[in-house]
Amino acid sequence: MPAAYYCSDFTEPMSADEFDFLLAHCKRVIVLPLIEGVTTDELASAHVRERQYIQASLYIARNSHIMLALWDGEDSPLQGGTYYAVHARLNSSIEVEGATIDPLDPPDVGILFHIRTPRRSYPPPDYPIGMVQYHIYAHSLPQEHYEQALSMLETYNTEVRLFYDQHCAAVEHAVEGALAELGGALPSFEHLYRQFTVADMLATFYQRRTVRTFIGMFASVFAAATAFDIYAHLHHWTGNVGLWAYIAIFGIVYAWYRVARKKRFQSKWLEYRALAEGFRVQLIWYVTGIEQNAAEYYLRKQKTQLDWIRYALTAAAIESHPQPGKLETFSPIHRHEFVLKHWIQAEGTYFTRTLSRDTHRLRWLDLVIDLFRGIIFHRSNPTRRSDLVLNSHYAGSHAGAGRTPCRLYRENGVPRPQKVCAFHGSTLHESGGTYQAWVCAR
Repeated sequence: MPAAYYCSDFTEPMSADEFDFLLAHCKRVIVLPLIEGVTTDELASAHVRERQYIQASLYIARNSHIMLALWDGEDSPLQGGTYYAVHARLNSSIEVEGATIDPLDPPDVGILFHIRTPRRSYPPPDYPIGMVQYHIYAHSLPQEHYEQALSMLETYNTEVRLFYDQHCAAVEHAVEGALAELGGALPSFEHLYRQFTVADMLATFYQRRTVRTFIGMFASVFAAATAFDIYAHLHHWTGNVGLWAYIAIFGIVYAWYRVARKKRFQSKWLEYRALAEGFRVQLIWYVTGIEQNAAEYYLRKQKTQLDWIRYALTAAAIESHPQPGKLETFSPIHRHEFVLKHWIQAEGTYFTRTLSRDTHRLRWLDLVIDLFRGIIFHRSNPTRRSDLVLNSHYAGSHAGAGRTPCRLYRENGVPRPQKVCAFHGSTLHESGGTYQAWVCAR
């Protein structure tokens, strides 16, 4: 509610002065809208203001990444105060307006730091003033999960700052083009579109790096296999060069893999792409006049892995809507044209182009696979004309039987008997038996 009505509940003048001082040094001030059916004149009633305090407490408990409570730890009968906000945070009793929440979803709460600060009107407490206590919802995720999510969010913020400094001109050009299409400049839309543009460019950057890494690693593995094959078959000419090359290339590939995994190329590509698509949805909602926070509906089944994305979306939504209930809107014609071009037509063009590209790549991949399959089949299944199976006759056992010794000719492993045409061998003696070798013409 407006600051003047907020100050009317202070009992000491110095409290109002301190509030005005803090308010003047805030980077951004968020004034929540009045509850439906309440007018400004009705804020003179303490009961009506209490309902506004409840709304503010729920807003803070729902949208804080880390909630810091300066509180004496004592229960209070007043509704909407610090005790109410802490209770809502720790018990996950946070109502999300307009959102359909699955009861099987884990509660969407986070970390709470409680600093014990007694009231001046109360007697001195029996605990150390300023003592910090850490709290978390009993059925929520462990502390390590939130620390990891906030760490990943901080990593993203750092990369955004560095990337924006290096590509500031390209980002601002995209933002100016979008503003020109909408026929005006609105600070809230400009900030949200800038967030979307940077996230989209970062996702594309890591996509290219991931693809190049995969191609380089596969090419290196093929080179290592070639080097080992040279060593295995030509080592009497090349010596150990092929073996050392195989070991060196294998070591380079392993180091390359470790670096790519440590820097999370593929994970950042997928996560930043998911974040960019969330920004896109929030952006379209903004243009069409929808005030809901996209994070309340986005990635609800992947909270344990991608919570930091929802944190980023929540922060962007708050910064883009500094005054809830007072969303800046464009003219209907500009809004419809923007949604048609940047959402429907852009998505249709993207999927059409992607389908054509992937179909072309699949055809080339089939040709390459067929080529390698033919080479491997040819090398592993040659026609072996020297694979002879001789028919043996022991001396004297069949001398007068009139039988003609013959051989079996094998073609692709299948025995094919042939007629004897000429004697082309000699008599071999082994283990007391006589073996006659014959060569047959086909």
